[in-house]
Amino acid sequence: VGNIITQFLKEHKNLLDDSILSKNKKKLNPLMVILLNGRNITYMKNYKTKLKEGDQLYISFPISGG
Repeated sequence: VGNIITQFLKEHKNLLDDSILSKNKKKLNPLMVILLNGRNITYMKNYKTKLKEGDQLYISFPISGG
């Protein structure tokens, strides 16, 4: 996961809102939620989680409410 996020930021950083990026603009904001096939990577191996063909990544701000 980490490699694909790094590549994505290299290619598209100029298109992203500042709130999505960390202060140094080299990583995603730590508040961002990254899901791999619907599972939060925090509960897997985080950025070291391996990807395989057909996997889907979803990057979003956390949403809460009630």
